[in-house]
Amino acid sequence: MFKQDKQNFAVGVPHYTLARFMAHYEIYKLVKDQPGVVIDIGVGAGGSTWAFAAMGSVFAKPKAVYGFDTFAGFPAVGKEDACASMAKVGQMAFPDAFKDVRLPEHINLYKGDIAVTVPEFVRARSGMQIALLNLDADLYAPTRTALECLEPRVVPGGVIIFDEYDLKDVFPGERKAVDEYYTARIGRAPRVHRIPWCSNPSAYLVKGEE
Repeated sequence: MFKQDKQNFAVGVPHYTLARFMAHYEIYKLVKDQPGVVIDIGVGAGGSTWAFAAMGSVFAKPKAVYGFDTFAGFPAVGKEDACASMAKVGQMAFPDAFKDVRLPEHINLYKGDIAVTVPEFVRARSGMQIALLNLDADLYAPTRTALECLEPRVVPGGVIIFDEYDLKDVFPGERKAVDEYYTARIGRAPRVHRIPWCSNPSAYLVKGEE
């Protein structure tokens, strides 16, 4: 029974994966009573997407979760990301991640280039509010697009997660996109919170405190 329902998941899960899950939980508690949906930019293998959906159900306050990814790795790499060793076209693809996975009804996945799918999504939902925005696209262009389209929809008290903000030697483009966006909006880089025992997510902010 225990093996079938994965109650023993901590036996095999890597330390960094458990730390990431715990960090997402600490952040999710900040928004569980906020109005709005969860947006996950950069679904990857689906860990954060499914975790946020499950956390809402645990608190008996499920939120719709919308995940965006090419599901085929990076479609392009810009000059802002060129010095990063992991920033290569096709990198971060997880082709078998959802092969035998049933999609819960409150998770919605959008496949394609984030620069295209996110603006289309926003145009179709003029009144949408966002409680939690998880930016985990790694690269400059999709991060900047997501901020421009989605940050204005984050409710006061909502949270924006910057997954690789401090990992400048791995994915420098994410921090560049974040700092440029907020410098244009508020005249400086944002004030962010960090979780000292977790490398990524490496930073987050609460809307209204930036």
